Amino acid sequence: MVDLKLSTPVADPVDSNQSAITATSEAQLTASPNPFHHQVQLSLPEGQYQQVALFDATGQRQRLTELSAGQATLTWQTAGLQAGLYILRARSKTGAPFTKRLIKR
Repeated sequence: MVDLKLSTPVADPVDSNQSAITATSEAQLTASPNPFHHQVQLSLPEGQYQQVALFDATGQRQRLTELSAGQATLTWQTAGLQAGLYILRARSKTGAPFTKRLIKR
């Protein structure tokens, strides 16, 4: 069994209108579309995050990206991923964690 304790409140992954969670009042990260099919695009506040990772429901890391200074968007191609629940984890420059549930259809 994998323990997927979330460090921040998580948005309903089925509600497409609720595509972002605020980790801090300034550091908002969005993922769209959610649910996603062949790709997912992340919109990041410039300079707030240094790393983002995508984990499957078993806890296996499927994607990891180190962000460059000032990077505001990131697109992951996801055609090779199985349908199901994924966990997006981002680490801010201050070390604050951000976690969001994503669904692959």
